[in-house]
Amino acid sequence: VREGAFNGAFADPQCCNGAPVYKLFYKFAFDGTSLSSPELFFALKQQVTYGHQGGGMVTIPSGNADAGKILFSVGDCLPFGVNGLEGAQSMETHCAKMLLIDPTSPGIYEIAATGVRNSQQMNIEGDNLVFMDIGGVVAEEVNVVPLADLLDTSTVENFGWGMRKGAMFGREGTFAVGRGEMLTWGTPPCLSDLSDDQQIGFIKPYIQFGRSPGVPLHGITSSVMSELSFPNIKLAAAEFNTGTMIVTKEDYDVSGPSSVNFVKLYKEDSNGNLGLLEHGFNSLVAEDLSLGPNESLRGDARLFKYPDGTAGVFIERTGQFFKLHEAQSPTCTAIPLGHIDDVKVKVSYRNRVPVKHTAESSYNMAVVEGFDDKVIFIDQKEGILYSYNPTSDSVTKIYDVSATGADNEPTEVSIPHGGPVTAFSNSMFNIHQVSPGPDANSLFVVFTSDDLPSGYSHTVPEMPSNPEYHLQSWDNGDACNVTDLNAICGWGVREGAFN
Repeated sequence: VREGAFNGAFADPQCCNGAPVYKLFYKFAFDGTSLSSPELFFALKQQVTYGHQGGGMVTIPSGNADAGKILFSVGDCLPFGVNGLEGAQSMETHCAKMLLIDPTSPGIYEIAATGVRNSQQMNIEGDNLVFMDIGGVVAEEVNVVPLADLLDTSTVENFGWGMRKGAMFGREGTFAVGRGEMLTWGTPPCLSDLSDDQQIGFIKPYIQFGRSPGVPLHGITSSVMSELSFPNIKLAAAEFNTGTMIVTKEDYDVSGPSSVNFVKLYKEDSNGNLGLLEHGFNSLVAEDLSLGPNESLRGDARLFKYPDGTAGVFIERTGQFFKLHEAQSPTCTAIPLGHIDDVKVKVSYRNRVPVKHTAESSYNMAVVEGFDDKVIFIDQKEGILYSYNPTSDSVTKIYDVSATGADNEPTEVSIPHGGPVTAFSNSMFNIHQVSPGPDANSLFVVFTSDDLPSGYSHTVPEMPSNPEYHLQSWDNGDACNVTDLNAICGWGVREGAFN
């Protein structure tokens, strides 16, 4: 929509909804301080949408037959409001799937799992893959599955999101949810608990939590498991909107979700004194940006592990990151209902990376673990990578896509320098994700590109043929179909607004 066409009601990026984009997977040589010699080995077709692009990615470690391959979570290819539809359960599309990608055989992939809505973080813990999955409005999940089961692609693991063929409902957590309505808040609706028969063939979550009156939870950001940091907590998760930390003290049980509680957070000062973080991790945002009581404190806290196995949290909005440890609960603190009273977590400042955008929802940052000696932070919107060395406590910029003419920039990636691919969706990043390479001297990087590289002949998984997945007609990549935009998005486009 051109600026002015609707008297300033909204600007032109809205018209990009449904435009095709490509995730381009590269292997780089990595010397610890910079990247070089990019090699393209996979491309994935998606569309611009207020929705679910996934992005969780891990590299299979040595000791496995599939060592060096990548597990990548695609997302369900849809905007918010619906229950994944039939495509999320169909084996004819890559949507809502985990793909097993072989960097040594360009274009080759297998489907390892289905029914995954929008996982943005996956970690390998021992022999298991642990991953978070952002829910609709009913259940946020952390799932556990043996890595060997995922790598055996003769059987595709099913985590339930979407609608089985012929079904009238989808599955979210251990609940049945209705079809919902695209781009509509508060849907898809919860219909009922799933019966035992309805859960056959689905892997139940390790934990799940949802929304309730007075608890404005929006979505899970991440999870972490660390025996070194948490002697009593088996798994911790964080949430976007409230900055709360949700934990379980129970081991994973395949029979059903473990119970969860909130836990109090305390910031440790330079003298070792602890002060209550009244708004959870969001209190760190308020302090750093000097926000007032009527301003949004949301900071999007991302939990992760340092190379030594201890837990940390990265605050997207400010670039700060901290270490986390359990501490003795203070004897004089009244614990509100819903919080466990025998455990508290202290939050200790460690360092920070630069953040260019600090207004609410204008930032897109990520943190990547799994390296022997570093943690990598991604400014996804700007296309910048930072490496943090815990030993020297130093942060180094190792890649910047805006460095025009740099010899380490993949020439096939069609992106505007210094900015996101499109202002329409926060989900479309210059750099979407990073993962360790098969050895210490390599790194996998996923870019977003407006175009498929010229002459690229390797397999590109297509979007589902189901018309519901195509958010609007697209003519030559730059002209919206007024009828579709009006009917599907309900924006009341006037005839003639697009000549």
